[in-house]
Amino acid sequence: MIASVTADVDAYDFSHAALGFYAFFWSELCDWYLEIVKPRLYDGDADAAANLLYVLERVLALSHPMMPFVTEEIWSYLPDRDGLLIGAAFPEADESLVDADATSAVAAEIGRVRKVRRWRDLVGVPAGAVLEARIKGDPPEFLTRLARLEPASNSGSPLATIGTIEILASEEIDADEANRRIEAERERLRGEVERGERKLGNQGFVAKAPEAGGEDHRDQGGDNQLGPPGGTARDRGGLHRPAGFAGGAEQPEEQPSDELRASR
Repeated sequence: MIASVTADVDAYDFSHAALGFYAFFWSELCDWYLEIVKPRLYDGDADAAANLLYVLERVLALSHPMMPFVTEEIWSYLPDRDGLLIGAAFPEADESLVDADATSAVAAEIGRVRKVRRWRDLVGVPAGAVLEARIKGDPPEFLTRLARLEPASNSGSPLATIGTIEILASEEIDADEANRRIEAERERLRGEVERGERKLGNQGFVAKAPEAGGEDHRDQGGDNQLGPPGGTARDRGGLHRPAGFAGGAEQPEEQPSDELRASR
């Protein structure tokens, strides 16, 4: 992030510099890292607090060319700061500090949290409800906390399977309502696929449509393919966005995951 924002600032491309900075600060840092590290902060973990302070210092310095007055004011409240932010060293990217394996591992767990949240939203699970689930492997603490899951070992049939997570039936979920919502989403996606296929089958539309527009319809058709009925094939939402820890900003509305597989 430092390298890309610095390159944009050096090129006087402040629009893309601001967008790149916002994506990191809002999504990766505030949406995810702060939520992941909260228990350590509440427990008084000095290393976690020092790491956040280190990040804040560099975030302020990096965004200073775009927000000089706000960042200068915040800088004045940081502990043990001599002088103004404008005189501080500008951050430099250091690839030796990047742990690719850790980044990939955290990104995968964040992806699992997102998928569970999308399913919960799709079937109408109350936001504060904690659901029993069988989870393969040894999940990190933040996965169960942020996805609001309670690991269980009972042998009951899962209500839904989301990747390696099996959501079990409980009083918090109305199974009939969940299946009704899932079927309604399937029907909506089938309608989108059929509408797109009719357009692509219309030679007049294809001939007149810009090349990019035609490709968009073809891509949507592939993304929205549902597979055979019965709940055994993946339901494709057709609405994708980066899910990696180092990806773009989190969007306010999450859509059904393409990994969702619900039993009927």
